Amino acid sequence: MPELPEVETVRRTLDDDLAGARITRVEVRSRDVIGHPDVDTFAAELAGARFTGAGRRGKYLLLRLVPGPLVLVVHLRMTGRLVLADPADPEPPHTHVIFALADGRHLRYADVRRFGRLYLYAAAELPAGVVGPAGAGGATGASQAPRLPHGLFNLGPEPLGAAFTSRWLADRCRGRRAPIKTVLLDQRVVAGLGNIYVDEALFRARVHPARPAGELGPQELRRLVRAVRAVLREAVERRGTTFADYVDGRGRPGGMRPHLAVYGRAGEPCRRCRAAVARMRVAGRGTHFCPRCQGDPGV
Repeated sequence: MPELPEVETVRRTLDDDLAGARITRVEVRSRDVIGHPDVDTFAAELAGARFTGAGRRGKYLLLRLVPGPLVLVVHLRMTGRLVLADPADPEPPHTHVIFALADGRHLRYADVRRFGRLYLYAAAELPAGVVGPAGAGGATGASQAPRLPHGLFNLGPEPLGAAFTSRWLADRCRGRRAPIKTVLLDQRVVAGLGNIYVDEALFRARVHPARPAGELGPQELRRLVRAVRAVLREAVERRGTTFADYVDGRGRPGGMRPHLAVYGRAGEPCRRCRAAVARMRVAGRGTHFCPRCQGDPGV
């Protein structure tokens, strides 16, 4: 599933490439991928609209448009792709929505598993602060935005922002017996983290993924916050991780995969100590870690 670095990479490419582009026509081939409003209204309101910029909140892509202002919210989920292309380029399988642009290009949404969703809102319907300075939202409660994606309304702080601190994390871990990996995957605790980068951050911080969250001390939490920030910055710089489906807004795969320390490397030697990387299930997720570097979960 695309995580913060992948969605941020898509945001950056589309922010560069879509600025000023006007939509002339919207073709919706799979009605179930439109979360709000109804399909006919979605297509009609976007026809003639012009992109002014791209934002991101957690794993949600926020494409700003005028007049309105409007916000096209895209949640890629597991296999969604949003790619700018020439109409002559072969369409990828499972292309569900095409935005035809006045300059002749197409913005295509494709999704093999069809779990992703597209939502269209007036900027004022979104919670305050979601859209950002170029078109700040104004709603204060989920009921003010019809069918607002529940996850978007309840997101915790951005991990690369000033609000994500070891004190914030300590408050969310205090008294918790849940594994620290479970806590970090909770989007209400910190927005945008997923399976890949939680495993990588825990490895860098030398914390076992199954360790009870409430047992981590202040020094470990500071180390963990630093590790989260470091691995996300590196992944953004390398344009995300591609295993199968993820590509950026220009259709290019990410470059982070060869630099992952533990994720997807079960049985291979740890890059730090040469012990075999292990795999287990934590929070229902396949979890990769080094049993030597990250110690015992009971320690």
